[in-house]
Amino acid sequence: LLAAADDDKRREGTATTLPIGKCPWCSEALSSSDQKVDDGRLITTCASKECEFAPGIPIVVVDDEIYRNPPTFVVATIDKFALMPWAPQISGLFGKGRDVMAPDLIIQDELHLINDSLGSLAGLYESVVDIICSGVSAQPKVIGSTATIRRADEQVKALFDRKLLQFPPSGIDARDSFFFRESREMPGRLYLGVHAQGRSPKHTQPLIFGILLQFSGLIENESLRDPFHTVVLYFNSLRELGGAFVLVEDDVSRYLEALKKGKLLPDGLVMRKVRSPLEISGSIPSELIEQYTRHLNVSLCDDDPDREPEDVVLATNMISVGVDVGRLGTMVVVGQPKTTSEYIQATSRVGRPSGSAGLVVTLYNWSRPRDRSHYENFRGYHQAFYRYVEAQSVTPFSARARDRALHAAVFALARAEVESLRPNDSVSKILQDEVEEIVNSLADKLLERIRRVETDKEDIDNAKEEIFEIIDEWKELAREETEVQPLIWTKIVRKEEEQPPKLARAMLGADKPDVEFPIQFSMRDVDAAASLVMKRVE
Repeated sequence: LLAAADDDKRREGTATTLPIGKCPWCSEALSSSDQKVDDGRLITTCASKECEFAPGIPIVVVDDEIYRNPPTFVVATIDKFALMPWAPQISGLFGKGRDVMAPDLIIQDELHLINDSLGSLAGLYESVVDIICSGVSAQPKVIGSTATIRRADEQVKALFDRKLLQFPPSGIDARDSFFFRESREMPGRLYLGVHAQGRSPKHTQPLIFGILLQFSGLIENESLRDPFHTVVLYFNSLRELGGAFVLVEDDVSRYLEALKKGKLLPDGLVMRKVRSPLEISGSIPSELIEQYTRHLNVSLCDDDPDREPEDVVLATNMISVGVDVGRLGTMVVVGQPKTTSEYIQATSRVGRPSGSAGLVVTLYNWSRPRDRSHYENFRGYHQAFYRYVEAQSVTPFSARARDRALHAAVFALARAEVESLRPNDSVSKILQDEVEEIVNSLADKLLERIRRVETDKEDIDNAKEEIFEIIDEWKELAREETEVQPLIWTKIVRKEEEQPPKLARAMLGADKPDVEFPIQFSMRDVDAAASLVMKRVE
């Protein structure tokens, strides 16, 4: 079992070799003190001496160890794709240079998120993975999982070069789809739209938040009240979320005080004191997300008096992917999300367990035409909002996608398939006839895939021309290499490796002035930065 450490943690300064917080066998809490190095391997032990995994948990978390001894099961983020051109040791995962088989099953969770610019670049790297795996063994089977998608056959063809087989297929009864069964007896989720005409959002939001927080106390049964005790506030941007901190800590409390002073609270209902909100967004360090999720699982029914359930959670679309807290029952969506799929995924975080109820309050901004339109068509939209899910757009071989990563795909293929091109100082070996022959054959395989996937003949022709231009420029740079200015793959090397000469020319890297072919190191920022030139006008 492998859990690949996310490279973003290193940039955040919060790197950890513990991607799991508890033992998968006995649920004992884990810490870095439970790890030791033995014969060059990092061993994670369980602190409980009675646990079956006390000698060592079967999990590998260090990249170099993963590449040396590929595990049976790999869990990784899409970020690893971006490392392929300048970290050729990744090819060990695909059976290159190792006595192991290539992956025969690839599972892509949340397939609907692999679209637009991210999906286009992912399609280029998927081409590399597919060609490498097919050269070692049979073409791997790909399973994509999603609940909100449209025109999936086109997306699957562009990403994976495969025909789509939907499971379960459309049946004879729309109310029974194998994965779900419609039930009129279950409470389900109730959607409520609020459109405060003429009132600013900063005026309306504290009132809605306060009412939901205060009047959940009218539910006498503690176990029934618990799902509505914690209110999730969903925002479409970090800017809007930031402003909500003040609203929750200041305006909501003042509104509840006003209800108390105005004797507007029912008899026996004590004014609620709201604590500081919890934030779940992309700006929160990733290791804190698991900690916050544990906080959210604390309920009113827990016996521990020192642990209180959270009052308010401020969230962005971070909560709509992979954050599963069964006890949440109330969400306020501030402004209609940009896409219907995002709206469905986000609001599905409440009322999840079988038999539980969920309340979703969508607070519309009357000054935004799109919000007003959704409010005017509220009932029809919500009764069939899966019908409004947007089609995904994936164009891996379009002009702008080729500009960003076609050269990365060529170099990733070459370094994975040709062992002599893996050392950092092996760039000039492209001038060897046998190496050039292999690289050209790999280019032909990439072109075959482009012809199968791409429908635009002009893009196919341009892609062919650009691939061989990359190889020609590679050879030209190799011919210009000198002893004073050697040609290397990258200036980013590990500590144990020899540092390259300062005058060395790097083929790959992030900064355009310093490298011949700029590539990205992460799939998080796939859109190219725009240059801004300011001219002074006299």
